[in-house]
Amino acid sequence: MMRTVCTTLVVLCLAACGGDGKPPAPKHQLDGSLLELMDLGYDEVVLTETVDDISIRFVRKLGASEETVLKVSMALLDLMWVAGKPVDLTETLSTGAQRGVISRNVTNDPRTVFPLLARGTLTLNSIPMQNQRTQGNFRVTFINGIEPASGHTAYGSFEANNP
Repeated sequence: MMRTVCTTLVVLCLAACGGDGKPPAPKHQLDGSLLELMDLGYDEVVLTETVDDISIRFVRKLGASEETVLKVSMALLDLMWVAGKPVDLTETLSTGAQRGVISRNVTNDPRTVFPLLARGTLTLNSIPMQNQRTQGNFRVTFINGIEPASGHTAYGSFEANNP
């Protein structure tokens, strides 16, 4: 009996991972030349809002865990934000930092923060509300330099959950 239960669990786990032990293919993918350097496939988008910033996380589900394949963060400091209007992510804040920051958190990938932006916008089509979905898009081009991702682009449209 125990052997049957264990065999059934293994079969179910393999089926959930695509049958060969690998996770299923991502449901969506971001676009841009950054794809030449890394996988930008994701399963869902999560919007997180604090008093300081709004972040859009493109999340890859891996069984019980998840990875952030790309995170677009926008500082709210001194921002006169209007829904549906693109926000310039390259704007220099009074602190000297750039309004937009691009990052990621993927297992065994040391690239967590990307170069500064040469060009970049984030548009949210509505004011984020808790437990509502928010549509929008982003476009970024990283500055030229010697770091990986330098000079590359990433962009996409999304519909984000706001838990």
